[in-house]
Amino acid sequence: MLRRLVVVLAVLVGLVLLAVAGGWLLITLEEPEPPEQLLDEEPSVDLAAYDGSDTAPEDATEAGEGAAEVLVLGSTHLAQVDWEPDPDDVAAVTDALAGFEPDLVAVEHLPPDWPVGQGRDYRPELDVDAHAQRWGLDDDVITAILDDPDAHDDPCEVGRAFLAERDLVNAAYWWDVHDCDEPTDHDELADWWDEHRQHETAVIGHPVAEDAGVERLASVDYQGDDAGWFLHEEILTREALTSPGDLWLMLPEVSPNARQLGAHVDQHGEDLVALLDHLNSPEWIGAQYWSYEQELAGIEAREAGPRQLDAYWRRNEEMAGKLDEAIADHDAQRALVIVGAGHKYFVDELAREAGHQWVDPREHLPDP
Repeated sequence: MLRRLVVVLAVLVGLVLLAVAGGWLLITLEEPEPPEQLLDEEPSVDLAAYDGSDTAPEDATEAGEGAAEVLVLGSTHLAQVDWEPDPDDVAAVTDALAGFEPDLVAVEHLPPDWPVGQGRDYRPELDVDAHAQRWGLDDDVITAILDDPDAHDDPCEVGRAFLAERDLVNAAYWWDVHDCDEPTDHDELADWWDEHRQHETAVIGHPVAEDAGVERLASVDYQGDDAGWFLHEEILTREALTSPGDLWLMLPEVSPNARQLGAHVDQHGEDLVALLDHLNSPEWIGAQYWSYEQELAGIEAREAGPRQLDAYWRRNEEMAGKLDEAIADHDAQRALVIVGAGHKYFVDELAREAGHQWVDPREHLPDP
């Protein structure tokens, strides 16, 4: 009885602490702090390396086999914001990016061969087999269509074939650029399309890929159990609530960190052009480095900080590996990679490590 009472009291204390944390998280900063005020005196990241594209090797062989020009566009997740980008801003962004002339467009989305329900499978639970049957698509027909999509005389059926293979990204791409009605012919598809069309993959990726004549997009996300973003979730676990001491040690690190990064995004309001310019600047790289490598990594309670950093590096390493595979498979020379801004620093670093020529996105974005 006494033990149960102690547990109940601990849970109540934990809930009070969470309420306090919620208050901390609601506090916003009017302006973010610049990197020079955040970073240690000798950080291992070189922010000057993010101000201007890498110089192309004079000898193409120096770039290494499978190397490409890689432009990693960090973006806020547009489907998750409470504002809709101005169409003129979107057009300015996509027109400018089209000047990069990518022959590969890779996006942050789980690939079609990702096992259903494995890890953090955020894809909608579409009954793709039922839809394929409804459309009269068997395995042989699907294979024939997807072997050479451009040769098929019905682009809308190409989209159906992609969806039957659970390649939601390319189903959406083909249906969008060919003005197909399929996303609205079934409630399940309509609900998915209403959300997907707001995503940066559709808003930015589709028009740029279409302009460049890209046949299909490459999905490069990874969501294994070994690579989750778990730190905020760990604060809410039963173990944390029954051990409020650990909880108290984590909160002062997590909350200011979230507010600082939030301030970097919020300062640009609903101005898509200014926001993308900032999220692809040395200032944002510095804020990311400070957040992940310097601050969160220092949370010692349960070694949560180092574990979180290892897990997030793991996810981005897997994403970079999938990008390398896509570049090799498509023999790509110029790859546009569209990811959430939280991946920007990591994928940039990994692209350079892989021997790719890093391209400064701001050179292919409109002036803010």
